[in-house]
Amino acid sequence: MPYFWLTYGKAGRLIGVVIVEAPTLIQARMNAAVHGIINAGAPFVEGHKLSANLLAAVPSSQIDRVLSGGEAATLLKRLDDRPRKPADRLRPNPKKGGPDPEGGRR
Repeated sequence: MPYFWLTYGKAGRLIGVVIVEAPTLIQARMNAAVHGIINAGAPFVEGHKLSANLLAAVPSSQIDRVLSGGEAATLLKRLDDRPRKPADRLRPNPKKGGPDPEGGRR
């Protein structure tokens, strides 16, 4: 089952990040609230499904709990600095019809 990175914030300020297992993004949001991981009234900002490669770099101690802004930033840096496989690119390859760095299509 996939894991999701859920970001919560208000007025441009980060409240916290939660990484939870769920079949869908909406179920991940519901699980985080129902299981008391995050306050049910916390404003949801965005969510991302984590690939198996990204999830492998996440310590189990950072799953199913609220990460502070500092913890989330440290984890993001670790995920960004790790060696990547071609299939784990963050952006589509522009030579294969994906968006170019300026945001248009080639």
